[in-house]
Amino acid sequence: MAAKPTDKKLTDEVKELRKQLLHCSRLEVKHRELKQEVEALQVKLERHLRSQEALARSERKYRMLFNAARDSALVLDAEGRIIDVSQGAEKLYGRSAEDMLGRKMADFIAPSCASLYRERFSGFRQLQDADEEIQVLRRDGSTVDVWCKCTPYTDKDGCFDGVLVFDREITGIKLLREQLIRSERLAATGQLAASIAHEINSPLQGVIGLIDVMKKTHGTDQKLQKNLSLLEGAFDSIRKTVKNLLDLNRPGKHVMQTVDINRVVKDTLALMRSDLKKKKVHHRLELDQQLPGITGTPQQISQVIMNLVNNAVEAISGSVAIDGNRAVSYPEGEITFRTYRRDNHVVIEVSDNGPGIAEEDLQHIFDPFYTSKKKLGMGVGLSICHGIIEEYHGTIKARNAAGGGAVLTVELPVSVKSGK
Repeated sequence: MAAKPTDKKLTDEVKELRKQLLHCSRLEVKHRELKQEVEALQVKLERHLRSQEALARSERKYRMLFNAARDSALVLDAEGRIIDVSQGAEKLYGRSAEDMLGRKMADFIAPSCASLYRERFSGFRQLQDADEEIQVLRRDGSTVDVWCKCTPYTDKDGCFDGVLVFDREITGIKLLREQLIRSERLAATGQLAASIAHEINSPLQGVIGLIDVMKKTHGTDQKLQKNLSLLEGAFDSIRKTVKNLLDLNRPGKHVMQTVDINRVVKDTLALMRSDLKKKKVHHRLELDQQLPGITGTPQQISQVIMNLVNNAVEAISGSVAIDGNRAVSYPEGEITFRTYRRDNHVVIEVSDNGPGIAEEDLQHIFDPFYTSKKKLGMGVGLSICHGIIEEYHGTIKARNAAGGGAVLTVELPVSVKSGK
């Protein structure tokens, strides 16, 4: 019996409906899968955002700590190039971060320390730390003494990846250290001076007294009188040397007063005029007539001026100095005195037209008993000057003039009683 058309149509519709239901079921499964994937992606995205936020917080904290440090901090890559610069480093080096980024650290090391830096950088590749006292270059070409701490860092595989460099300026520390060494040396010198004076003064006075008796006893023997005078002068020179040794470390017991520097310079030169003339040394004065006074004693300031003059005379008298293998003549010496005010200090400059000061002597010229091979004497005159000026809270420095000769500069605080 054949199926009715209506039955066949119903069967087709059922099949189609079943097909649609199956498709909907698959869509529902796919939708659930997509929803799960979206939810998983959303979780990953939230984790990523939290991670990025944590990383940003960490970066801000790192940057804050990096820049808050008073010391200089630099980060170098494995080739020694600067990849990060702290604000402390900008201040120490006198440069902007932009000026330093991408450049090699070696560009900022003083030439005197370049070989040491190369040697240490080789050690960094072996993950060796380094602590060194070095000099670094500022933008203006000057050098700064720093204590440098370098620590290599590694990548995730433990391989060398760069260096953390921390610099601390130690200029003030070095100055204090030098002052301490100088104080200890002066203390030892004072003890030695007292011992020398005790051993020499008594017999020296006896010899001088004996010479005086012989001069009176043999007054008619002109030749003997001449020789005795020469001996008397020689022993008097020894007596002055002993006195200088005692002055080197003698505590100040002077009554302080307001001192007119220009007057002391003129009076001291008047006393030394005969000796300067004998040694063919001229002097020139460039004195500030509006110069305020300083607090001190005329006697000690005169002693400083006298020692500075004697030092200049020693440098330029004798008419010949050795410059390498060449003899340079200075037939007539000239010493120039300048006084002027700089801020709250009175400045005294004593310059000469001699050969100048050897570089190896500049660092030690104020040390007790230090004297160059080309000079005679005990080497205490400038050390006495340094002691007096330091007692007055002033400074004394030596340098070579650009056109030749030496310049010694004394700076002393203006006396409060002198007014502004």
